[in-house]
Amino acid sequence: MRKFWLKARAWARRQGWLGARVIDLNGEHGGPAKAVSVKGLRVLLIDDNDATRDLLTGTLRHYEAEVTAVASAQAAVQLLDRVRPQVLVSNCAIDDAEACALIRHVRAIETLHNRRIPTVALQARVGAGRLMNHLAAGFQVHVPEPPTPHELVSLIGKLGMAGCSRA
Repeated sequence: MRKFWLKARAWARRQGWLGARVIDLNGEHGGPAKAVSVKGLRVLLIDDNDATRDLLTGTLRHYEAEVTAVASAQAAVQLLDRVRPQVLVSNCAIDDAEACALIRHVRAIETLHNRRIPTVALQARVGAGRLMNHLAAGFQVHVPEPPTPHELVSLIGKLGMAGCSRA
């Protein structure tokens, strides 16, 4: 696991995130994210960047979340019924129209199956216009990238507890 985080730090520096908050999950810089459990929580993660997708997937799996990760909103739409995510996390670098279509589909499934799926938008470059578009489309939470592992795990755990049961 240590090797994974060293690679993550190097990747964050190459991406130009000089102040990137990529930390070791063993508790450096704020302690382990054990306040809210994500164990067994089904998370659907959408990110078109392979390295970021691997980093976020590794973080959540370390805390025993059941993660399905895809590279596009279209792939996520195809998996929604089968995966039955309890939390959806999307990198909003994907096309705005694609992100909005994804959220509309999620909201339709919620109505059809009478269950709530909390949604998180991750975005590196946050502008007021895009923020408002994503929140208006139906994302509940907007998180600037990169979140620390503690922030990510804690947020997803809280949303999963508030959203629906883990059955």
